[in-house]
Amino acid sequence: ESPWLYDIIIDFRRLEGEISRDYIAFLTHKWRDLEGGRDHHKCMALITDDAGLKLELSRMVDVMPHRLISFFTSTDDALDWISVCGSGPVSAVA
Repeated sequence: ESPWLYDIIIDFRRLEGEISRDYIAFLTHKWRDLEGGRDHHKCMALITDDAGLKLELSRMVDVMPHRLISFFTSTDDALDWISVCGSGPVSAVA
């Protein structure tokens, strides 16, 4: 009901097909309109080993300035980061 209240992990490693730049832009702008600045200091860990997808997803960082976003290639690394992300100053890894 209020997804902006939670830290988020999204694993793209089993994604079949492609996500277009336009669709990513649509989703990020839709998210920004939905959360209305209420997701301050919440974290988003994105898991992918696809360099092209990482490049496209990295565009979300500018559209979602209140959320800490970082990229990982493993679930363990993403879980480790997100478990401490909201507990103090943590820098997002691009």
